[in-house]
Formats: sequence, structure tokens, C-alpha cells
Amino acid sequence: MTAEELKAKRLALGFLSRNALAKVLGVSKYAVEHWEYGRRAIPGWVPRFLQCLETLAGSPRIKTQLE
Repeated sequence: MTAEELKAKRLALGFLSRNALAKVLGVSKYAVEHWEYGRRAIPGWVPRFLQCLETLAGSPRIKTQLE
């Protein structure tokens, strides 16, 4: 996953701020910022976790809990 793909995925999932995504991932907002600016490599677990969120967000039951 590239920095641009991470940002696009964050926005597509409805996380308008880096801080919101950071809270869900359990990392600092600075970690997300470094990944999105390409300063640090995105750990391999992040794309897999985001894929899980994307799958769950499509579930009506989970979607109401996320809102």
C-alpha cells in the first residue's frame, strides 16, 4: 500500500481526520501522518486491517454500530 492509497482508503472509509483512523488502529496520529506523507513504511498489518473494516462497513449490522 502506498501513502496515496492509504489516504484514499482512510477517506473512503469515512475517517476524515488522521486522528480518527489512528484511534481505530491503536496508533498515534503522527504514525498515520508519517505513513501518509511517505516518511515511514506502512506496516503490513495496516492494509489487512483496513480491508477488514471495509468488509465490516458493508454489513448493515456493523454499519449501524459504526455510525
